[in-house]
Amino acid sequence: MMKVPSTPTIYDAFNARALQPHQVAQTFVPSSHYSQLVRQAHTLIVGPRGSGKTTLLKMLQQPALEAWTHPEADSYRSRIDFTGIFIPTDVSWRDQVRSLGNRRLQEEHSFLFSQAAFTTHILRALVNAIKCRAELFVDDSVTPHRRVDLSPEKERQFTALIASEWKLAVQLPTLLGLKYSLNSRLSAIHELSSRESLLSPDGRTERLSSTEWLHLDFLQSVLTAVELFDDLTTRGKGRWALLFDELELAPTWILERLLQSLRSVDERLLFKLSMSPFSKDLTQLDNSLSAIEGHDYDSITLWYAHKEDGYAFSRALIRAMFDAKGLTGTGVDDALGRSAFETQPDEWVGHGTAYRPGSRLQLRFANMARDDRSFAAYLRYRGISPDFHNAMGGEERAAEIRKITSILVVREAFRISDSKAGGRGQRRLRSRKNPKLYAGARSLFAISEGNPRWLKGIVGQLLAGDSNERVFSPSKQASEILDASHRFRALLRTIPCPPMAGRQPARGLLSVLDRIGEFFFEKIVVDDFQPEPPGSFVVDSRTSPDLMESLGKALNAGAIIFVPEDASSAILSSVRGKRFRLSYLLAPHYQLPLILGKPLSLSTILEKPEGPGLFEGMETDDASDQQN
Repeated sequence: MMKVPSTPTIYDAFNARALQPHQVAQTFVPSSHYSQLVRQAHTLIVGPRGSGKTTLLKMLQQPALEAWTHPEADSYRSRIDFTGIFIPTDVSWRDQVRSLGNRRLQEEHSFLFSQAAFTTHILRALVNAIKCRAELFVDDSVTPHRRVDLSPEKERQFTALIASEWKLAVQLPTLLGLKYSLNSRLSAIHELSSRESLLSPDGRTERLSSTEWLHLDFLQSVLTAVELFDDLTTRGKGRWALLFDELELAPTWILERLLQSLRSVDERLLFKLSMSPFSKDLTQLDNSLSAIEGHDYDSITLWYAHKEDGYAFSRALIRAMFDAKGLTGTGVDDALGRSAFETQPDEWVGHGTAYRPGSRLQLRFANMARDDRSFAAYLRYRGISPDFHNAMGGEERAAEIRKITSILVVREAFRISDSKAGGRGQRRLRSRKNPKLYAGARSLFAISEGNPRWLKGIVGQLLAGDSNERVFSPSKQASEILDASHRFRALLRTIPCPPMAGRQPARGLLSVLDRIGEFFFEKIVVDDFQPEPPGSFVVDSRTSPDLMESLGKALNAGAIIFVPEDASSAILSSVRGKRFRLSYLLAPHYQLPLILGKPLSLSTILEKPEGPGLFEGMETDDASDQQN
């Protein structure tokens, strides 16, 4: 059994799991991920909790496609030539399967009941999908998609034949009757397993072998139904997509069976599977993953190792939210402003470059060279004048200046001048906080990590109320960004972590992340200037197995982001040897720039003696600073 905790996520109000397909369609904005998902190919969707896996799968269902009114909806409907069958794998189902037989049955008998329950859940989802396609009434508010003509007589024929194949006693010869017979089958599974747990094991194998419906194969049962349905309708042959959501919650044998299906299966079926990126139980499934990505299946990763890759989707989603609020015509950049980490466009107007004497960027360089002796030394070493009189000589020099600008922004904001530090070698930090630093469109894009739930939560709060303001102040943005960061940290406190260096962390996984974040802050802001400071980490061989498992949970929660060095598998059974960065949603707390940074071994970071806690009480300080 895969042991993955049911971790809550921030902004659970935007969780698609509780929404009906037509409700999901109301706010859905297509992304490059969706364009890849609609292909007629087996697909593995991998992403942390809240990254939109459920939404993507639900948007392949007929009711969602019919209710979708996005300008691109018709284009997508024309490309989706299959019927989506959504099969949620929620915690209650997992617990129900585990409780079959009151845990008193032998493994082979328990597996038999578990397999029957799994098959019944799938068949029930299939019947729901068939019902949607066969409904005659079409509301004027929807656009019909893949509807078919199934007359009452053909419905009776289908029900009778499938009931026979699935070993069901159907009281009402309709699709609805078939659905409720499957509900009764689930009750019968629990009843039989409970009864068997109280009976003598003697003769149990013979008793269970005579119960035919316990031995149905889900794949063959589905194929029989879809073939008959296609033969009875005027549509002819079609394809059907089994949409399995949150498979990290499923028993290992289910995941193994489905992953094997990515390699070879009847051409009438597509498999679209979603799961979190880490589970240590995947070590036993290496053979199942021997399918070839790009040949046997497509892989979609719902995170962005490099922040710019998520900008287009973030902009489109915010644009849709503005339109829904009635702010049509309001530009996203105009409403949110420019990030402090990017060069303002007016710096270029009339000059062709911002890397010139007198620009705001040049003044920042000059001020930092005056206040930061280590930065002045770096400029001298690189032959860069603080007044930029030699900064216009080529793209290479301009690229170097761009690269270090984000580092200067946080050093300028959080580091006191060397002349005021009070003593040689001392590096005091500014007592005030500067949360407005992280406001602006591109900062918000990066901080939200392309995570639709996070983005909807932050922007939704900006749009809350009756006001129709079209420009959102940096202070208002900072308040909502910090609130999201605090919510996220509160969630991470609930994730357990093993002891480190003989001490039990008081705040669970968050204590490890704090050690990492404070280390990066010291290297980037407190210590002497480095043009390429560390900002990511590699889990090296000295990391304990327990800590690696905790980091896997951090990956599933979205607290750390996988930075693959090659086209390796998106699903990790171990984090050892892999490179990660902290989520940019944590950057405002740790006062870090929104950059990747060079990698450093995790053991090197954690071996550094733990300091006094640079950011203790930051939430309170930031809140008070926000009001001032």
